[in-house]
Amino acid sequence: MKRLMHSLKRQLLQLAHVMALPAYTYWGFCPVCGETTPWYADAWRGHYECMRCHRNPVTMPVDRREQAGA
Repeated sequence: MKRLMHSLKRQLLQLAHVMALPAYTYWGFCPVCGETTPWYADAWRGHYECMRCHRNPVTMPVDRREQAGA
């Protein structure tokens, strides 16, 4: 019974963590890399990150995008 309660508690804590921090991974075009790459997206916080170059091309100015790609 003790193992069951411990397992249930661990699963509930994991579920609470997932529900509190909604983040998604999807594929999209990164203008910094110039390629289609997987992205980490947390839309609630406005955080987007290319998993290849680890930059946020959504908020990066256009002139810096060109410098980063060169």
